[in-house]
Amino acid sequence: MPVTKNILDNKNETTTTTQIVETKNEPDWNVAARTITFDATSGIHGDWDESDVRIPTLRIARGSGAAVSEHTQSTLLLGDDEILAPPNLKNPDPDAVIRWVPYYLSKRWREDLNRDDIAAGQRPMIFDTKDEVEEQGGTTNKYEAQASGKRLYKRCADIKMLVEKPDGLKSGAFNLELDGKQYACATYYARGTDFWGMATDMFNSVGALTKTIKDPKGNPVLDDNGKPVRQTKLSRYFWTMHVISKLVGEYAVLTPDVKRTWDEPGKEVDAFLADLMGA
Repeated sequence: MPVTKNILDNKNETTTTTQIVETKNEPDWNVAARTITFDATSGIHGDWDESDVRIPTLRIARGSGAAVSEHTQSTLLLGDDEILAPPNLKNPDPDAVIRWVPYYLSKRWREDLNRDDIAAGQRPMIFDTKDEVEEQGGTTNKYEAQASGKRLYKRCADIKMLVEKPDGLKSGAFNLELDGKQYACATYYARGTDFWGMATDMFNSVGALTKTIKDPKGNPVLDDNGKPVRQTKLSRYFWTMHVISKLVGEYAVLTPDVKRTWDEPGKEVDAFLADLMGA
């Protein structure tokens, strides 16, 4: 679905305002809903849409994928750049972490493909809700899937973040300078063990990320029932991440270990994320 039009189609128009929204069928679309205005001198025109947006994926080199053929197992990658070296899994360095600020956490449901499906090049369907899964004839209950032969869908999460450039790292991906530091926008796709560790740890921190809204005089803002209004802000604090080895059943699995800090992002990071999310 196109989200912009040629701003030079009408010479009498000086601006074109376009509302960009996320789509359910484009998991690589990594910009929150916002309005972008181009004037006639911007130099940007044409039938651009969400498929043209590319933001690097934060991922772990693991398994037998393409990343492992070029990088050592347990290396943390941003796109194709190594940003954190493989850790000593038995005695990890607590300071060997990356810092990042999350600004989007979306729980979804991903089709559980078997080996034959994957070998045939099939891509999993992903839906936002259980209702959508069931409307397509699938189920989120593994026992129902076993008994009925329905396609099983498992929890997953799309996590969008600003990654702070580690000291001494040479990488062209960090092209945002905010509060005296360099940052890169990134997406982490949490599946399987990653969901139950990384994504649920983030969600379980919602209490620390929620605060009471106050008026200019410092008094709590009350709702119609007289109760304080509270607001959750996912980007309230920095988080850290490094790679660990976790025993899942009989197998050791490489997965991210994330921790929330009490460090708050600076004003420029806050302003950038507010603009990005259309606040």
